[in-house]
Amino acid sequence: MPALFLSLLLLAQAGQAEDFTLGVDPRVELLSMVQALATGKARPRYGAEAAARFKPWEDHAAVRRYARWQAKGVPGMSVMELMLRLSPPPELAARGLDAGGFTGRLGGPEEVESFLRELREFSARAGFPAFHARRRRRHDALVSAARAELSLGVDPRAMSAYLGGSFPEKLTILIAPHFDGGRYRMAMFSSSGTIVEARFRSRSGSFRLGDFGSSVAHELAHGVTRPLARRYAGEVEGFAGPPPKGCNSMTQLGWESCLDEHVVRAVESRLSSAGRREPPDDLERARYPFEPVLVEKLRQYEAQRARYPALADFYPELITALRSAARGPAKPR
Repeated sequence: MPALFLSLLLLAQAGQAEDFTLGVDPRVELLSMVQALATGKARPRYGAEAAARFKPWEDHAAVRRYARWQAKGVPGMSVMELMLRLSPPPELAARGLDAGGFTGRLGGPEEVESFLRELREFSARAGFPAFHARRRRRHDALVSAARAELSLGVDPRAMSAYLGGSFPEKLTILIAPHFDGGRYRMAMFSSSGTIVEARFRSRSGSFRLGDFGSSVAHELAHGVTRPLARRYAGEVEGFAGPPPKGCNSMTQLGWESCLDEHVVRAVESRLSSAGRREPPDDLERARYPFEPVLVEKLRQYEAQRARYPALADFYPELITALRSAARGPAKPR
């Protein structure tokens, strides 16, 4: 590892405060209880004591409405996004509900307002704030377990040093142990320079805070690299064509999102011990075909940090490498 990069890393580790917070959030837990009652899974998720406590409200209007939404195929992530735009219970005051037009997925503004009225009543009558407060010790244990996962991934301070600057956004991670996220591992909401993520438990019991591709360092890095991807996405589309299928869930952004994911994964791979945690499978190789090219090109960046103090300075070189890879090897004459 070049001496300049090593000195930057040591400086970052010595003096930089954490760029993220971690905790259990009452908004997420309230929705989790409503969801558990609506699906009949209160006991396995919260335990017999909690299930018995909230059983008298299993036919509450808020629970019935959530069940109707689920029957109509409304994504649980849409309701989660709604919760992340509210103040904590019991007020549950709405803020920025029209941003992104997501209320249409819940039946429109009137439907959402009705649900919020019902949810405030459910919270008050069922005594949810007091219930949540009494579970503080359990929540603290969950946060401690989640924080322990961080050591499995790239240190955010090392990521900051590698990128050559501080993260422009803060990250708030809300541990959601009881919400059924299905195949999703997180819900995200961004506002005023803060990214809020709700992390759900995987089948293994992990919140995937240290996993390759979903670590805290990975999510923070996007704040630095996203503007660069936005600047060069059109150029990549010109020589590479449409982005690979499944490259990123934000398909409406085309190569902008896909390029950004390629670059962040490549950087994370270089910073991970032994290059990366596990070899990519066939699906990953199909989704991120240019990742190995970028991983190899980043070695040049690491060796010339005096010339390229930040990844932004080196980014055109990554685009050149992508162009060569997209064209393929030269054909013999």
